[in-house]
Amino acid sequence: MRTLRMKPLQVMATCLAFMANAAWAQCATGVNTGGGNCVPPDAPGMPDYNSGQGNVPQPPPPKWNLTWGAIVIDSETGGAGTVVGRASENDAVRDATRDCASRGARGCKVEMTYRNGCGAVAWGTGGHGVASGSSQSGAERDAMRYCEQSAQGCKVVYSDCSAAQQVQ
Repeated sequence: MRTLRMKPLQVMATCLAFMANAAWAQCATGVNTGGGNCVPPDAPGMPDYNSGQGNVPQPPPPKWNLTWGAIVIDSETGGAGTVVGRASENDAVRDATRDCASRGARGCKVEMTYRNGCGAVAWGTGGHGVASGSSQSGAERDAMRYCEQSAQGCKVVYSDCSAAQQVQ
């Protein structure tokens, strides 16, 4: 049988190597060693530090009221009525029809209703075009395109938007 002989320095180096691992494990659970310093995660300068403010409650998300617009036209006389910002489609139709009739038109018919968007009317010789869209320029462009399918010399004569209204 053969016996291993170690010199005292070898024994001490071997013991230190095993003890070094134990030294790294001395930080409390959840505490980063921070380069060997055992710095708590909520200490100043650490990512979880919140400067004593605690959890700041977030405001609730905004609430919106949807709004309606309507375009009513008397094709015989060219009379029209328009509204935006109404609480319901029925309110928008009723008020636009009243607007049309108040201008002397008798054959007012609903051409379009739209919610939280924009509406436009383009008028030309021999016809008109009505369109809605998410932007005023888009509604105008589409109204012109529809008008030009049946009329000459089309021009945008009305455009407006009925935007949602923040209530909270």
